[in-house]
Amino acid sequence: MLTFVYIKDRNMIAIKYSPETVNLLSNQFSKDVRTELKEHLDTINKRNETYGEACATHDFCDANEIMWESFERVFGIELNFQDDDHMAITNAAWGTSKEKKFQ
Repeated sequence: MLTFVYIKDRNMIAIKYSPETVNLLSNQFSKDVRTELKEHLDTINKRNETYGEACATHDFCDANEIMWESFERVFGIELNFQDDDHMAITNAAWGTSKEKKFQ
């Protein structure tokens, strides 16, 4: 089963946006948020009901760091902020995690 696409070109690895890559990252990110912010999770989910696109995880830590670590755990490479696919995957995964209340 193909879960994400690696394109190798001169020792470069590209992770391409797909539903599978989003789900893989969302699951890891949710797990990491539950671990790092366990005592605040109820408050985060309650605040997220009114936060619009923003996420209440940022009220308790630099949640971007959690996402970066989650990305590296799942894909084995550093998140590249200049890569459109990386950014699309992280944004969609964050939204999915938030919608599922990090479960």
